Amino acid sequence: MVIGALYYVICFSVLYRLFLLPSSPGRTAAFAMIGAIMFVNALWDYFFFRTRNLFHAYLLGLPYGALAISLFLLLLLRLDRIAAWCLFPYLLYLFYANVWSYRTWKLNRPERID
Repeated sequence: MVIGALYYVICFSVLYRLFLLPSSPGRTAAFAMIGAIMFVNALWDYFFFRTRNLFHAYLLGLPYGALAISLFLLLLLRLDRIAAWCLFPYLLYLFYANVWSYRTWKLNRPERID
């Protein structure tokens, strides 16, 4: 729950900083990317917790991480460095989360009966 709460604090902080910026195509793209990140995060939760499909959750985590890194490198560093550095700790966590998701999937695969 702590990680989930911190995730929403980070998203809120980034969105708040983006709302302070003047309107621009970069700002619009950043809003779209953070919206996509939040959607894919909810989809990951659905696969992991609701359907318990660990393989699909793991696979979804890969483009999720790519979206977050792209938001950081391509948009936030250029638009607002404070917003970028608010997102940075979450990017570090995503590296751990992808390794954890992979190991969880591998350790919980159904046994094959030959």
